[in-house]
Amino acid sequence: MSEMSAPVRVKVDGPGGLAAAVPHLFGFHPRESLVLVALKGARRRVVFQLRVDLADLGPRQLEDLVLRLRHAEAEEVIALLYTEDDDSFRVPGMPHEDTVDDLRSRCDGHGLVLTDALLVRSGRWWSYLCDDPACCPAEGTAMTQDVTETEVAAAVQLGQATLPDREALAATIAPYDGILAAAMDQTVDRVAAVPLKLGVAEFAALAGRTFGEIAQRFAAPPAVLKKEEAALLLLGLSDIRMRDDVAGRCVAVGDDGSFPLLQELCRLAPRSLAAPPYTLLAAAAYSRGNGALAAIALGHALAADPTYSLARLLDDALQRQLPPSLLRAAWRPSAAAGPRRRSRGVRRD
Repeated sequence: MSEMSAPVRVKVDGPGGLAAAVPHLFGFHPRESLVLVALKGARRRVVFQLRVDLADLGPRQLEDLVLRLRHAEAEEVIALLYTEDDDSFRVPGMPHEDTVDDLRSRCDGHGLVLTDALLVRSGRWWSYLCDDPACCPAEGTAMTQDVTETEVAAAVQLGQATLPDREALAATIAPYDGILAAAMDQTVDRVAAVPLKLGVAEFAALAGRTFGEIAQRFAAPPAVLKKEEAALLLLGLSDIRMRDDVAGRCVAVGDDGSFPLLQELCRLAPRSLAAPPYTLLAAAAYSRGNGALAAIALGHALAADPTYSLARLLDDALQRQLPPSLLRAAWRPSAAAGPRRRSRGVRRD
C-alpha cells in the first residue's frame, strides 16, 4: 500500500477531473488499484488519499482503510477503482461491485459518506453509484487528456514527473547493483578509517559540512556524487547528531538540494549503511506530500535494519496519518537544538 497524507490544493471539475488528477497526486498512474480520497469541511478539502492493490483487498483490509479515513477526520470519501483486468468484465454488472458495496456499508457504519465511486479503465470512467445516462452514460465518459495548471502544481509539489506505475517510482530509489555496488563496498571500507583518525565528533562535523556543500551542487543539476563523498556521508549518517542535522535540513527546511542527494545516497548505500538515508528520504518525501515514495523508502530502511528505531517510529507515524506539518515541526532546528549527551561512539538508533 502507498498513501499520500499531505493536503495538496487540488481544484477539479467533477469526477472526471478528479480521476485525471490522481496520477499527479501520487506521482504515478495507479494500476489494478483502489484509490480513496478523503474530504473534509464545507469546501470539501482533500485531507489525504491512499492507494491499495486490488489483490490485497479483503474485508479486514477494507475495515482498516475506513478506520484510517476516520482517524484522518474525513467526512466524505470518493473511491476510484483502476483495473484493466479483462476477466473482471466477464461477469454481469460492474467489476468489483461487491468491493464497492462493502466499502459503502463500512463507511456508513463509521459515519462517513461515500460520495461517489468510479471505475477507471482504458481512458474512460463509470460511476458505481449513478446510473443517470445524462451524466453517467452506459458506455462511460472519456477521461480528459488536458493536464490542468492545478494538476501540474501538485506534481511539482511532489518533486517528480508522473511515472507510468508504482514499479517505475520504486526504480528511482532502488539500490545499485553489480560493479558499482561492489566498488562502493570497497570505498566504504577505505573511508571507514577516517572517523578512527579524527574522532567521532570531528568526523560528524566534517560529514555534516560536506553534506551541505554537496547539497548545494545538487540544487543546481546536473550534479555528480563521487564514491568517496558518498562513503563519507553514509558513514556520517550513522551518527545520530549528523542524521538529525540532515533531517532538519531536508524535512523541516525543505532544502531542494538535499532531496536528490538523499536519493542518490540511498541507491549507493551498502545494506549495512542503508537504514539512515532511506529513513531520511522517507521523512523528506512524506513531508513533501509524497507518501508513495515514503512508503517505498521505509520498506528499504526496514529491510536493511528491522530494528532501526527511527524507521519504526516513522512507519508508525505514517500508519496513523500524522500530519506532515507535525513531522516538519519536530525537526525544525530550534526544536532539535538543546543539550546533547556526550557520545562515546557512533550511535545508530
